Amino acid sequence: MGDIPNLADQIPEPPDNTLLVLKFGDEYRVIQRGDTLSREYSDNEDERWFDMSDSDSDPLGWREALKYAEKVYACGSLLASR
Repeated sequence: MGDIPNLADQIPEPPDNTLLVLKFGDEYRVIQRGDTLSREYSDNEDERWFDMSDSDSDPLGWREALKYAEKVYACGSLLASR
């Protein structure tokens, strides 16, 4: 059985504060890159992605965050404002 392809190999790592929606089968997860916040939680500068659905999650590296994702969607278009 071969390795599962990692979508991190296909797309460059987005900049700080980027929100992404990841699709895993029938489930979705929102992750956010947080460079400043990651310095408080990890000595590894590559671990700067946070799972927004789990406030207790540790920061993840780019490859780890996308490890099992089947699809990656950019999130951040303004839908409404006052």
